[in-house]
Amino acid sequence: MKRSLLVAAHELTVTIKRPAYLLTIFGMPIMFGAIFGIIGLVTAKSVMKIRPRVIAVVDSSGVLDHSILRGLEEDARERGVLNEEEAQALTVRMAEVAPSTLELVSETFSGFRGTITLVMMADADSAREATRRGDLNGALIIAEKYIESGRVWGYSQSKSFIDDDEGEGPAERLLRRALLLSLLDKQEVDPAIEQRILYPMLLKGYEVSTTSEGFEETGVISEIRKFALPYAFSLLLLMSIMMGGGYLLQGVAEEKENRVMELLLSSVTTDELMLGKVLGLGACGLIQVVVWLGMGFGLLTVLASKNILPGFEVPVELFLLCLGYFLVGYLMISSLMAGAGSLGNTMKESQQLSMWFTMPIVAPMVLMMAILAEPVGTIARVFSWFPLTSPVTMMLRLPSGQVPWWEIPLTFGILIISTWFALKFGAKLFRLGSLMYGKRPTLPAIFRWMNEL
Repeated sequence: MKRSLLVAAHELTVTIKRPAYLLTIFGMPIMFGAIFGIIGLVTAKSVMKIRPRVIAVVDSSGVLDHSILRGLEEDARERGVLNEEEAQALTVRMAEVAPSTLELVSETFSGFRGTITLVMMADADSAREATRRGDLNGALIIAEKYIESGRVWGYSQSKSFIDDDEGEGPAERLLRRALLLSLLDKQEVDPAIEQRILYPMLLKGYEVSTTSEGFEETGVISEIRKFALPYAFSLLLLMSIMMGGGYLLQGVAEEKENRVMELLLSSVTTDELMLGKVLGLGACGLIQVVVWLGMGFGLLTVLASKNILPGFEVPVELFLLCLGYFLVGYLMISSLMAGAGSLGNTMKESQQLSMWFTMPIVAPMVLMMAILAEPVGTIARVFSWFPLTSPVTMMLRLPSGQVPWWEIPLTFGILIISTWFALKFGAKLFRLGSLMYGKRPTLPAIFRWMNEL
């Protein structure tokens, strides 16, 4: 064990001094932060872009009360005063409306949701034609027998999915409110009842908490708290295995090519050498994870203090479970990669062999939507019980709160037993491949030679 620790210390020292390792550990979070930050800003700018819309309203029924629309317009202006940019965008958009269309407009109501303008027109055909040629953004035509049918026809230019809500955009919802108020205005209705008719349900949802025995409020923060941590750990496991395993394969392949392996094996056994390499590079992976987690928690703390993510807390139980799956999974895969990597004569051959163990780790991420949709479904459970896919799958399933309690110790037990076998199997592969040169052995030959060891 002493000699294994010496090998581990050497591997750790050599690896953490590599510029590529330092660049990865500190540069990658900064790079990803910059990339996602830029993407977020560009996306936010696109989503928040001012899109002034002019919608024609044709009331063939005579139900719509224009004075109510005027009142809604005044309320909208009081609640959200147009800023200079919105006012300028509205002016530009109205200037684009053809004079022939404006001649048919009897009244204009502007300033809803900042940049929505309703123009009242009497002729439905003219409103549809103006919409078809792009002069207007849309037309809402109230049926002549609206009281009996409730029918309203909507015509529009193509909508973005961001503006569309099950067929109703802001203009449609505004007209719905105006029609409802117009109908209520003709009746003697108590103001309090009128408000409840307009807003019958202000829903505030709660769901069973995955971190306590009670309930927690649903919302964006709840979803981030539940899924951000497991998703981050899954990505960390993938990246750590890819990079840590890459260093391991590179070290073994170089030592074989340079015949350094023969010198090393004159002082230590193959088992001690492999254990030292796995421990040393495992420590490098842990340092990497600690640094990244520290940066992540620091960022979350800053966001919480700025009220960007108010009330954000990391579930301790979930964190510890994810950390456990990460550590056991990392040890298992790195042991197999060390053994498989030693069979190759070059770095390329070692990478090809290691793909047999790294590809299953990626599979749960590929099927992530299916696992999240059915955390207790067949795919999720099969992947949880198969050792190579278990760590990532369980980390994705745990936030749902639907995983039976007995599956957690069961999958942990399977993983620990599998890791023990992986260490034994990897050691045999390493012993077999450490001094093997020339043609890469076939799979039957590998198993035949391993039985002889």
